[in-house]
Amino acid sequence: MNEASGPERDGLSSSAIAAGIGAALLILLLGAGAMWFLYPGARDSGDFRRTVFAPPRLLKAPVADYRAWHEEQRARLAGQDGRMPIERAMATVSAAGAAGFDPEPPR
Repeated sequence: MNEASGPERDGLSSSAIAAGIGAALLILLLGAGAMWFLYPGARDSGDFRRTVFAPPRLLKAPVADYRAWHEEQRARLAGQDGRMPIERAMATVSAAGAAGFDPEPPR
């Protein structure tokens, strides 16, 4: 077979690699400069605090808030606010059986 008579030689020299990296950096800088001059909205406004989200608000009375929310959910399930109570809705669905889920025929 063909055996190499010495160490394998690199296909690229270090100067070619450095030139490639330099060209990539130059293209990157030119693109960033073009964005800076052509799109003024891409520039930093200087006031970074405007874009930061507001800090989270802590609940002052979490237990009372949860109880109020829970009572509101119970009232909705009981049929207040003009809604059908959940027990009656479940009874209506179960009374219809499997046929209650068939699509309606076209009119």
